[in-house]
Amino acid sequence: MSYRNRFRSLLAATCIAALTGGGLTACSTAPPRATSADMSFDEAITASTDDLIAQIQTLPSVLAKLQGFIDKKSLIIDPMIDADTGQQTMATAQLERRVSARIAQAYAQLKIVSFQPAELAKSDLLLIGTVERDRSTDGQPLVKVNLALIDIKTSTTVASASARARDRDIDMSPTAYYRDSPVLIKDRTTQGYIRSAATSIGQQADPDYTRKLGNAAIVNEATKAYDEQRYTAALDKFRTANHDKSDPRLKALNGEYMSYVKLGQIPQSEIAFGKMMAYAIPNDVLQIRFLFAPGTTEFWRDAVTNPYLQYYPMWLRQIAKELALTRVCMAIIGHTSRTGSEALNTRLSLQRATAIQQVLGKESSQLLSRTEALGMGYRQNLIGSGTDDAGDALDRRVEFKVMQCR
Repeated sequence: MSYRNRFRSLLAATCIAALTGGGLTACSTAPPRATSADMSFDEAITASTDDLIAQIQTLPSVLAKLQGFIDKKSLIIDPMIDADTGQQTMATAQLERRVSARIAQAYAQLKIVSFQPAELAKSDLLLIGTVERDRSTDGQPLVKVNLALIDIKTSTTVASASARARDRDIDMSPTAYYRDSPVLIKDRTTQGYIRSAATSIGQQADPDYTRKLGNAAIVNEATKAYDEQRYTAALDKFRTANHDKSDPRLKALNGEYMSYVKLGQIPQSEIAFGKMMAYAIPNDVLQIRFLFAPGTTEFWRDAVTNPYLQYYPMWLRQIAKELALTRVCMAIIGHTSRTGSEALNTRLSLQRATAIQQVLGKESSQLLSRTEALGMGYRQNLIGSGTDDAGDALDRRVEFKVMQCR
C-alpha cells in the first residue's frame, strides 16, 4: 500500500475511533498530502505525527495506556536527534515541538513532559524521533522523519511512522552542547536510540538504548542546564551520571569536560578529558572534531569559529597518554569536507591523519608503530554542505578506530 493510501486508511480509522470513543478533539477529512519528494519539512512532520496518532487510535491496548497518560496529564519524550550525527539540532527541536503540539491537539488533556528521572519512573510510554538525510529515486536530497512510541516496560514499539521531505531550508545547526563538543557523540547508547526510532510495530527497541534510560534522563537534565548556560548545575548532573561506573556514557563524560572548561577550571577539565579518552578509546567511539583550515593540514586559527584551538595540545596529550596505557593499535582516519576533487580530498585527508599521527608520536614514540594513518576524503561526510566553515566542522574530523596490531 502506498504511503498516501496507508495514511488515508489510518485517518479513516482514526475518525471512526474518535466518533465512537471520543479520543480526538476533532475529526475532519484532511486534504491530500503531497508526495514525499514535494513535502516541506513541516508537512512531513504533520504527516508522520498524524500517522502515529491514527495507529494509537486503532490499537486498543496502546490507547488504554495512552488514556492512562491522559489521566495523569503527562506524556514523556526523549529529545529527538539527528540520525547522521547523533546531535540535537534546530531541526530536531522543531520536530519535537511540532510533534508535541500535534499530539496535544489530538488529546486536549495531555501534558507533554520533559525526559527526566521523576517522570520516567511513572511513565509507561516513551516517544522518540530522528531526522536523517536521504535521497529520492532520482538522487534528489531528502530528509526522513522517524517517530516511534515505545512501551517502556516491555521495550516494544507499539506505534511508528515516517515521512520524507525535500531537503530545503532546514536548519541543521547544533544546539549549544553539541556545538561546543570536541567529540562526535555516537556511542552505543546514541546509536541504539537511532535504531529504536526506526523500528517497526511489534519490534523490540534496541537494548543499548532502553536499558540505560534512567541514566539517559539524568544526562538530558544536565544537557539542558548546559544549553541554558547553567554550567555549575550541568557539571553536578553530569558528574552524577558518571558515578554509575557500570554505565559510563560518552555524552556525560564529554559534558563534564565541557562544563569544567566553561567554569574556567582547566586542570579539572584535563582530568575529565582523560577520563573520556579512557572510555572512548577501548570502546572504539573516538571521533575528534579538529577544525582544519580549508585545503591545508594546519588547524584553523580563527578564535571565533574555532574556540577550542587552545585546547588541542591538551587533547592530543591525553589521547597519546591513553593510547599508550591501553596498548591497542589504532587507525587514524582523516576526513575532509566536500569541496574539490575526490583525489585531492583523499590525499588531503591522509595528510591530516599523518599530521595527527606525528604529533602523537612526539608525545610517545611507541605510538608511531602502533598507529596507521588513513585518508577517507569526503566519502563519509556527515554534513556534506561543503561550506568549509564551522557548519560542516564534523566533516573535517579525525577518527580513531581500533585495529589489529601488525
